[in-house]
Amino acid sequence: MNKWTKTACLTLCAGLLVSGVAAGLRGDPTDDAKKALKDAQKQMEDMKKKMMDPPANGAQPGEDPMMAMMMEMSKPAAEHNIIHAFAGNWDAAVKMWMDPTQNEPAASTGTMKATLLHGGRYLQGEYAGNFAGAPFTGTMTWAYNRVDGRYESTWFDSFSTGIMMSTGKASADGKTVESTGEFRMPGPDGKPMSITQRETITMVNKDKFTMVMWHATKEQGEAKVMEITYTRAAKDAAPAAHPVPAAPAVPGITMPPK
Repeated sequence: MNKWTKTACLTLCAGLLVSGVAAGLRGDPTDDAKKALKDAQKQMEDMKKKMMDPPANGAQPGEDPMMAMMMEMSKPAAEHNIIHAFAGNWDAAVKMWMDPTQNEPAASTGTMKATLLHGGRYLQGEYAGNFAGAPFTGTMTWAYNRVDGRYESTWFDSFSTGIMMSTGKASADGKTVESTGEFRMPGPDGKPMSITQRETITMVNKDKFTMVMWHATKEQGEAKVMEITYTRAAKDAAPAAHPVPAAPAVPGITMPPK
């Protein structure tokens, strides 16, 4: 309970006491007054007891449970380790299968600069490369939502006007995050069609990540459409480990060996 709530409760208690005495004095100056005073005192004691009861959700005495949980959920946790490991500069080798029937993928290269934001709570990556022979840029964001217990990511680029959003979970060893999402894009007939996207991001080691993406439609089922291998740029040192507070209420993730 914060200081403003305490002040309001104490003011209410005092008001109950005064109103109880006044109500008694308006009637019989003896028995009724005593009863009104006794009732007001009981209400005041009940209010004080509620104020002093042990708070829920791990809050400290005198601390608002909601605020305590909000402060706890705002801290980076062990699940952020894989996000922190992706910070830095990367060279990207890209393979794309635009048609599920094609044997050989289209190959391209690019770079990714990934930066941690807001004290390591989020990651933003800026990609630059080429697509279909034209310059291509894209932006990704990546986070772990402790309240909902899931990874959340977005992607938007220079070849679209929409934002793709996905959510997912990590594997037991914490090396892979698998996410899914849905979006719409022009289909073979030129009309919008719905796509279900699935992707895995795997930390091979501190200097290598892979990303594999599949698309699924009701008509064609699921097919692999992209594979990216990220290798840390030669001049880029792996970021220093961020101190991550323990989060006993949330299963932890063990970092792969360096």
